[in-house]
Amino acid sequence: MAKTQKKEITAPTINSPKESKKKGLSEYRANAKFVRISPIKLARVAKVVQGKDVEVALQILKQLPHKSAEIIYKVIHSAKANAIHNHDSKTSLRVKEIVTCAGPQIKRFQPKGRGRIYQILKRTSHIFVSLDEHTKGAN
Repeated sequence: MAKTQKKEITAPTINSPKESKKKGLSEYRANAKFVRISPIKLARVAKVVQGKDVEVALQILKQLPHKSAEIIYKVIHSAKANAIHNHDSKTSLRVKEIVTCAGPQIKRFQPKGRGRIYQILKRTSHIFVSLDEHTKGAN
C-alpha cells in the first residue's frame, strides 16, 4: 500500500501595519457596524464625498444637515486617525471607497384597528471606509 502524505494546513497571514508599510500598501480602513440608520440614507450622503480629499470631505460632512453625515464623518475621521497612528502616514489622503451595507433588521409590531398588526422594520447598517494616499495635484 502507498503511504499517504499529510498536508500541513497553515493559517492565512494577516498583514500587520509594519508589514503593509514595507510592501507599499497604502490603504487605510475603518468601519462602523450595526449603526441604527437605513443604508439607503447613508448611501445618499456617501456618494457626495466618495473620491474627494479627506479634509474636503470632512468639511462637506460638517455642513450637511443629515444624521448620516455625522455618522460618516466619524468613520472617515477614524480612518484618518488609523492612517496617522498605525501607519505614520504624512501624505494627503483621499476617500477611496465608502461601502454601506444592510445589517440585521430589528422587527417591531404596531397594533392597528380590528385586531390587526403591522410590522415595523428598524433597519441597521454597516459602513466601510477606505482611504488611500495621493498627490495633491491628482484627482
